[in-house]
Amino acid sequence: MIPYFEWHTVALGPLTLRVWGFFAALGVVAASLFAMRQAKRLGFDMARFESMILWMVVWSFLGARLLHAVAYEPGYFLSHPADLFKVWQGGLSSFGGFLGAAASFFWHMRAKPFPLMKTADVLVTATTLGLGCGRIGCFLIHDHPGTLAYGAGEWFAVRYPDGARYDLGLLLGVFDFLLFGAFLLLMRKPRADGFFFALFMLVYGPVRFALDFLRAIDVRYFGLTPGQYGSIALFAAGCYLMRRIRTGGFSDESHHGEREIVPEPGRVHP
Repeated sequence: MIPYFEWHTVALGPLTLRVWGFFAALGVVAASLFAMRQAKRLGFDMARFESMILWMVVWSFLGARLLHAVAYEPGYFLSHPADLFKVWQGGLSSFGGFLGAAASFFWHMRAKPFPLMKTADVLVTATTLGLGCGRIGCFLIHDHPGTLAYGAGEWFAVRYPDGARYDLGLLLGVFDFLLFGAFLLLMRKPRADGFFFALFMLVYGPVRFALDFLRAIDVRYFGLTPGQYGSIALFAAGCYLMRRIRTGGFSDESHHGEREIVPEPGRVHP
């Protein structure tokens, strides 16, 4: 069983650093650097790619905040609309972040500056790394306490003051890093464009759906959390996309003079 401890802030002289904010920022930086490294290997126009990433980050935070307000605390934010801008007080939805980033992504891709599915693969692989870093912050502040754990389940639990409980920040963080590692291993062989994009949805959706049953504190609609409804939609989209990929429904082509790099067998292209 993991010992219980809380780490909310770190004092750096006159400055106070919020732990969750630090790891969220770390996730953004790590994911962005990873994505840019991959994009450079693929010969993308880096100025345009970096601009796209910047706007995707901005819109992911906007989407995360808006969906949290609408799905989790609509009454509060209707009464205190100004608090919508106080993001430092917490309150972000990961699925809202997905929606915001996706909207920005497809807006930038309307002019076809990069191959659609190949670019989606780059970004979704980086996303798993960013999510893992952010979930470390969730775990350190115990933002998502879970249900009580018994028996063998105590091996994966945290010793909260009231007993052994699952910690969703920890469980999701471990899962995100494992998924990132699995993607790196799968990159050792050439894959169809869109494979990692579809695989993320097919794997993340069901795992997130199952883990959300362990949440002790979360709003529910007809017995399911907003994250579980998002997981259902994500899985359905993954099924459709993977079917299209397997039947040759996508034919990504290079655009605007990009050079395509085909991974060599046995070599990881991070």
